[in-house]
Amino acid sequence: MRRNIITTSDGSKTIQLVDWNEQYHSVHGALAEARHVFLKNGLAYRLQAEDIVEKDKQKIHIVEMGLGTGLNLLLTYDFLSTKELDLEVNYTGIDKFPVSTEEQVQLNYEQFTAVNTNSFKEMCGQPWDSKEMYAGKFSLEKRQIDLLEYSDKEPVDLVYFDAFGPRVQPELWTEESLNVLVSRMSANAVFVTYCAKGDVRRSLQNLGLRVERLPGPPGKREMLRGIKEN
Repeated sequence: MRRNIITTSDGSKTIQLVDWNEQYHSVHGALAEARHVFLKNGLAYRLQAEDIVEKDKQKIHIVEMGLGTGLNLLLTYDFLSTKELDLEVNYTGIDKFPVSTEEQVQLNYEQFTAVNTNSFKEMCGQPWDSKEMYAGKFSLEKRQIDLLEYSDKEPVDLVYFDAFGPRVQPELWTEESLNVLVSRMSANAVFVTYCAKGDVRRSLQNLGLRVERLPGPPGKREMLRGIKEN
């Protein structure tokens, strides 16, 4: 499949899949989209929950469906490194068709963070189907599998659902596929996605989440956030 690296409206880059007429991020701003959907309305929101504020919780497990370019991973690592949290972070990235390390390096996302360039290159170069530790009690597990093959029993505290949209990968947005991660969500867990389609919202509600329609990132009216309340 033909691939181009393009610059989005906020100056950050993304990968364009020419034959699908699809991009890994919004053309209105890759960085802006990731910060708004996954950091502000996902990670920052989850860290405000009582179990973390009161320090009852010692560990947080983040699962990203669609690790892709690694932008959400990098921004998460950068965000957490600025917080004084005595919290162990396990980050699991799932991607059946990974972006190459060479492409990830070309995107030069480190320029937007305080993360050491070598640290991100190590994450990008980490072998698939392996788990490694990084500074700040941060572990990264990379899984090159189909979502339906995910069988980890560790409860999930935060889901970044960042697969390609239903137009090009409808199989990843079915109730069955969504339930792979929703069924593993712990109490107070949060599910965020840029996709605000009605059938996706209804599927998440059918699976027991309280779903909110929130203002979307630049160029998109809405996004979804689901919360596991029990």
